[in-house]
Amino acid sequence: MRDPGGTAMEGSDFRLEEDYSRPGILVVSVHGDLDLHSADQLGDRLVAAVDRGVTLLVVDLSDVEFVDS
Repeated sequence: MRDPGGTAMEGSDFRLEEDYSRPGILVVSVHGDLDLHSADQLGDRLVAAVDRGVTLLVVDLSDVEFVDS
């Protein structure tokens, strides 16, 4: 979470969770702030999933508190 001045506040820790509920299907849940640095981590994780043969990829952003432009 960020205050009006753009400073990161407590609770903004970035983390990813993966859920393989069925073969070929992956749900990646994103938590915290999605910014310049964390976007690379997310991108790497998504590319790796496709490289592993995931055919349906869902990105859950419901717990993202901030998305940088």
